[in-house]
Amino acid sequence: MATIENEGIITQSKGKFLPSCGTQVVLTPIITCFNHNWYPLFLNTSHANNSPALSGKKRYNGYLSSSRQIINTLIQIIMQKIKQISLYITIILWAMIIGGVMYSHIVYFPPYLSHLPASNQLITGEYGLQDKNFWMFIHPLSIAFTITTLVLNWKSKARRKFILIAAGIYALAILFTAVYFLPRLVAFAETDSATDIIRAELFQRGQAWQHRSWIRGASLCFGFIMLLVALEKKEE
Repeated sequence: MATIENEGIITQSKGKFLPSCGTQVVLTPIITCFNHNWYPLFLNTSHANNSPALSGKKRYNGYLSSSRQIINTLIQIIMQKIKQISLYITIILWAMIIGGVMYSHIVYFPPYLSHLPASNQLITGEYGLQDKNFWMFIHPLSIAFTITTLVLNWKSKARRKFILIAAGIYALAILFTAVYFLPRLVAFAETDSATDIIRAELFQRGQAWQHRSWIRGASLCFGFIMLLVALEKKEE
């Protein structure tokens, strides 16, 4: 049976046409768009599959195996991008939380907690400050993306440890906020008596609340650093 190779097409005497290097010409630019290191791998596979000694079935199996390798590699790249993007978003959300904590402890809490109960005017009334709108928006997003990032990077030993530390710190911060910090703020807001004894007691409680809240904020900063360290780690 005569065989003639011309411009990537092998023509046999029975008139059948089998794909040869032409397939390589079509697919090689797609592969090299992602990683130039794939080109030698695909090149060797393509030439091996086009050997005249291979039967049609073996040649088909060779192309099928090459296609599977390409698809698997593309899936791995897409998953890596998703992991990276998820970690980026988590870091941005954490940065927003820390920014809100710093602003509250520098601008808002000192005057508010130092002049109770008169300073309740800052948060009551028609034009009172409603900072809860910010926290109710940012925390659900941050919790969701922190958990998602941890799940996506769970198999990465280099990143998992640091993301897990950050997630643990965040969980403790949320827990103490729900058990201690938030109930105390609500109690401060509901105080309306203005006797000297009550004002002095509220002042002491307010200062203690601020000091403990600074510890909470510092722990969140440490968790944020852990996320940055995780970002610098390469997947194993």
